[in-house]
Amino acid sequence: MSGALVEEEAAVRISHQTIYKYLWSLDAKHPHRRAMRRQGRHHRKQKPGFIRNQAANRVSIHDRPAVASARRRIGDWEVDLVVCKKGTGYLVTAVDRMTGYVLIGRCRTKATRLVMDTIRKMFSGVPISQIKTMTFDNGTEFFYHRLLTKWFQVKVYFADPYCSGQRGTNENTNGLLRQYFSKGLAYASISWQRVAQVARLLNSRPRKRHGYQTPAFLFE
Repeated sequence: MSGALVEEEAAVRISHQTIYKYLWSLDAKHPHRRAMRRQGRHHRKQKPGFIRNQAANRVSIHDRPAVASARRRIGDWEVDLVVCKKGTGYLVTAVDRMTGYVLIGRCRTKATRLVMDTIRKMFSGVPISQIKTMTFDNGTEFFYHRLLTKWFQVKVYFADPYCSGQRGTNENTNGLLRQYFSKGLAYASISWQRVAQVARLLNSRPRKRHGYQTPAFLFE
């Protein structure tokens, strides 16, 4: 925010140190404090439901083009599932690696065909020229990934198991998403309108790594 004010040559400016001092001065239960990103995450043990390489013709992230890994073009997406209140439903997130532009969908279960159909709907308004690669984790919800290749002519890659850092753009965006949709929030309380609104908010948020330009400006 402080950097965006400088770039916009606003009449009022404030340093990031002042913003943080204000936030840390608040009570831990204050809404502004509660909205802050949490630090760290628990290491999870492997659970049943991981894609086996041979069964799904899985292509490793290590075979992904260097231009995609280097964030030098628009159209290289990281895709993930975000869990709502346990057992109630899921949000699907897709983030462009270069710009940070995010698409968000929702689905009742993580049945692989339903997840693929949700992704297809999410990308319905995106030109094919801006859908070059997709990178997933190893959840069985992405087992039918070959449908995406059929629909979008996109190349699909999978990160190594337990290596969420290989999809850091998506993991970071999911953290931002939690500011609006907490883990305890039930799927039924999340409307399509709210999902679209949150996507617009995230895409219009200035990013330091882009010189405080927004993902929407860079992507569109």
